[in-house]
Amino acid sequence: MKAPSYGAPGARNALGLVERVAPFRWRLTLAPADATALLTVYELTPVPLEQQAK
Repeated sequence: MKAPSYGAPGARNALGLVERVAPFRWRLTLAPADATALLTVYELTPVPLEQQAK
């Protein structure tokens, strides 16, 4: 499956904001581009090297 090109119309379009909330912690907030009221929020933290898959 090929990814759609940037700006292509479709239900997968979203607006997003990435913000640093603490050292080694970020928050990604996504809202659908069709202005519905639902938000999706992801908390992002790095995985220590000893816990990463080899």
